[in-house]
Amino acid sequence: MGEAKRAKGLDTAILAFADVARQNPEAFLAIASGGNELEEMKDLARKNIPPGRYEFIGFVPEENMRQFYSELDLFLFPSRYGFGLSAVEAMACGTPAITGRTLDSTDFFTHELSLVDPNSPAELAARISMLLTDRQRYAELREWALKRVQSLSWKSMAEKYVEFWKQVRDRYGSGDRSL
Repeated sequence: MGEAKRAKGLDTAILAFADVARQNPEAFLAIASGGNELEEMKDLARKNIPPGRYEFIGFVPEENMRQFYSELDLFLFPSRYGFGLSAVEAMACGTPAITGRTLDSTDFFTHELSLVDPNSPAELAARISMLLTDRQRYAELREWALKRVQSLSWKSMAEKYVEFWKQVRDRYGSGDRSL
């Protein structure tokens, strides 16, 4: 989702999937991206992934996102500069996400299976292959993802915000004392 660029780890995903495709004849990579590096990413895919095993589907309209995410087995976002909201959206649809282990992603994606080195196609390929073949580990990550996304909901975040300010009020009182 979003721009097709190296910063978001699309090159890592393509190279990882090339390895996955050799091992798993059923695997298919759907790439929902656009942007100024799109032709470079298409060329990388052409050179590394067998024909008919991937598709650049372009922009996914908001009204189709839920269906798109729900039809995936895994959502890959091995970004080099933090996680994207699209990974959380995929998780909310019951699709486990694998993100790059960098910056803020480690604060939100705390399950060991949800993080990979964004510069390691080999690590991402191994993770994808393992999750596609080990249904118990896949179910574990999916269950964690569904629970985790609940803790990131607007309602949950608002409750945490209110609780924080109650603690501030209780600690410092309602007087004019500064924090």
